[in-house]
Amino acid sequence: MSKKSILVNENAHKDLSKLVVQFNSNFGQLVGSMIQFFKKTGINPNEPLKDNPSILVKKLDNRIVSFLKVQERDILKPMRADIYQYQKSNNDRVHAERDFLNSKLNETNEKLENILMEIRKQRQVHLEVVLFLDTKNKTGLLNRVQSILK
Repeated sequence: MSKKSILVNENAHKDLSKLVVQFNSNFGQLVGSMIQFFKKTGINPNEPLKDNPSILVKKLDNRIVSFLKVQERDILKPMRADIYQYQKSNNDRVHAERDFLNSKLNETNEKLENILMEIRKQRQVHLEVVLFLDTKNKTGLLNRVQSILK
């Protein structure tokens, strides 16, 4: 690496010497770092800064926080309320559907119980008819009917 010289006035050299000590660096490294800093940030060192960079960072931080609060107020909170309402209405519908299905199931169970009761009654009637027709079970009709009804 070849060394190059740059001309600076005496005040700038004193300030640069202080910065070398402050940042525990050497002249070449510090100047190289300064060049990289100006390239990355796009700051023009010939234009005086209007505000202290730390104040600018605080202002930017406050703007970001304000932006996030506005987003929360205008978008997130209404969205949360909408989701809550949707969930509540959906739960109400689910409960109503469940209640409806349970009532239909109960009605069906009652009808099945009635049908089973009628079948039992008809079995009993059949047995009574068979007993009436064949009182002494001479023809074996009672046994055949009972084997069928099992």
